[in-house]
Amino acid sequence: MSRSILFFVLFLYLLSYSIIGQWFEVSMVRHVLIQIPCLVLAGYLFGRKSLINNRFLILINDKGLAGILMCIFIGGYWMLPRALDAALAGSNMALVKYISLPFFVGIPLAISWQRIHPIARAVIKIEFLTMLFRLGWLYLVSPNRLCNFYQLNEQIILGKCFLIIATSLSLYWILQLFAEDYREQETLKKNNLYDQASS
Repeated sequence: MSRSILFFVLFLYLLSYSIIGQWFEVSMVRHVLIQIPCLVLAGYLFGRKSLINNRFLILINDKGLAGILMCIFIGGYWMLPRALDAALAGSNMALVKYISLPFFVGIPLAISWQRIHPIARAVIKIEFLTMLFRLGWLYLVSPNRLCNFYQLNEQIILGKCFLIIATSLSLYWILQLFAEDYREQETLKKNNLYDQASS
């Protein structure tokens, strides 16, 4: 447990206050598509390894709803251009970003995702895709810079990346759905053949 905490803290430092963290924030694409997801991933991995069976967290996070709602609201906030500007403009908001993303998005996601209903997971995936499409379209068509700390060309590149990611995830999840349906049908066929052979 202590080793996990040590690695977790070290990883957060590398993603935030080190030269590596500063390198991420110089570019809008690296800031949004690498640093922010890595901060969430750090919390997610720590939560999966150390907190997944924590009784207190299970008690206050019945069926995963509280944790998922926290992920949606806090994660959605850090997708706003104004939030990025605030994190770059002041050290206080930067600290809030470094704390909130792993602790209030990554960790709740790790301990909540498997507990929520499959239909709720599907709805969240759809909403995540629509958010990516909306942001991608906004960054592409906006004639003005939405983030004061980044140039317009970086904004356009990020918009294209959002659209590519959203399209790729859409295709992946659709193919995954068909693959699961095909496996279920094959399993039913095998069971029917086994029942017929047994009878």
